[in-house]
Order: sequence, then C-alpha cells, then structure tokens
Amino acid sequence: MRDVNNQNAELIERLYSLISPRGFEIFIKDLLESLGFDDIEVIGTTGDSGIDLTATMRRSEIPGIDTSVSCVVQAKRYQPNTTLNPKFVRELRGSMLSGQRGILITTARVSPRTVEEEALKDMSRIVLVIDGERLVELCKSKLIGVQEKYTIDEHYLSKLDASEAEAEPAEMNTIGSKLITQNDIRARIMRIPKEMKPLIAGKSRIETKWEDGTKDSHAFNEQGNFISGVTRVFRKFGLIDIIGKPHEMFSEWESAGDSFLVRFKKAEYQKRRGLTSDL
Repeated sequence: MRDVNNQNAELIERLYSLISPRGFEIFIKDLLESLGFDDIEVIGTTGDSGIDLTATMRRSEIPGIDTSVSCVVQAKRYQPNTTLNPKFVRELRGSMLSGQRGILITTARVSPRTVEEEALKDMSRIVLVIDGERLVELCKSKLIGVQEKYTIDEHYLSKLDASEAEAEPAEMNTIGSKLITQNDIRARIMRIPKEMKPLIAGKSRIETKWEDGTKDSHAFNEQGNFISGVTRVFRKFGLIDIIGKPHEMFSEWESAGDSFLVRFKKAEYQKRRGLTSDL
C-alpha cells in the first residue's frame, strides 16, 4: 500500500508540474470523455463564475431510457501538498441551477469537512469532489496521461497478414469520431458523433458499413445519441474479447453515399489518450 501511495504522490506531482492551468482543463475534458460524458465544452475564462467545463452525463443501460444530467465542472490545478479551500465548493454551487450536478476536480488535497459537509450541503445541487489521489486513480483506470506495462497486442498482429494484400480504401469524407467507453460497450451501444446529427435528422434508421465490408441497419434513440444492436460488431473488432472484457476504442465515421462507413481506431485511441506521455 505504501508503494501505491508513493507512486500516486509522484504521479500527481508530475502532472501538476508538467501542465498549465489551461492544459489541465483540456486534460479534464479528455478524462470526462473517457468516463462516458457527452457534449463536453471547455469554457474556462477570466470571470467564469467557477465553471471551467460543462458536460452531460447520460445513463442509457436500460433500453428505451435515456436519462441526461447537466453537469458543471471546476478544474483546480493547485499544489498537491496544499489543501483546497472549501470556498471553491461554495463558489461552484453558487453557479449551479437546481437539479444540476457539480464536479470539482483538483490536484490538491481536500479535507473531509469539504467532502462531507460542503459538497452535500444542498441536495438539489450536489457537488462531487475529486482530489489529487482520486484523480490519479481515475487516470490509471482510464489510461489518461499515464502509461501501463506494455504487452503484445495479439488482435492487431493477427490482422497484419490478412490485411497486407488488401487495397488501401479510397479517401472518404470524415464526419467525426467518438470514444466508445467501457460503459457503452457493457450497454451494447455506440454513441454517434454530434457532427452527424444534422445528417440523420428526420430519419429513424441509419445504414452502416464496417471496415470489413459488411453492412447493417440500425435504429437510433430519440435524441440521436447512439445506435444499438452492435454486440456482434464489438466482438468482431475486439471491443469485446473472448472472455467478455471491454476494450475502449475510437469510432471514426465517414460519409459513404447513402450509408456511413465506420472504422475503429486503436492507434488513434492511444495517441489521443496520451499514452506516449512520460507520466
């Protein structure tokens, strides 16, 4: 346990020293995306009333139910050996509307009083507080800005010989990309990039073409946020392995006539999640 605590202390110290306050806000955006939040916007500016980001937390594990919770986020890059002033919780709550959820994320320490009293003071405007220790644990679980021990990617290697003779696909019109989180994989859904919403307006189904050439037709939910019925696809392309473990990747959506071509990008996932960082 002492080794883990020492490692976490070193990680949070290096995170603090290697990133600017603005960079920390963008870092938190990536973290929230990996945790399954949608519609994330970095808005932090001088005089932002304590709000640095906005996001939507969705719960759609039950078919037919899509619950959305509006969240406001404050990102505080402070010295890891200092204790955050409870006033920041009060400041964030003062910027919230009834029914919203607040999230305060910091590299500093947070006192039990701040978590147990200040954060839960108003049950209509609850603030979740994530201190440096919890932040590091989230980074490790989602591989955001940290490295893990490397192993052989058998799925990738098994595809090399088969793909060598395949012709390079024609240049397509890329629409957008979206992280497929572990929660999405467990719910057997695939979220749609927000850039696609104007293209599917008025439709009830969309046609997809996967990178192996197979085609499918999918219904999407009322808000146009995700498609379902993708379990077979997840298994085929390694998002669900043979023991049922989920593996996060990015989906890249391209326009292909009257359908959409979807590619899964593990290399892009690694690049965008910061796995080349030396944290």
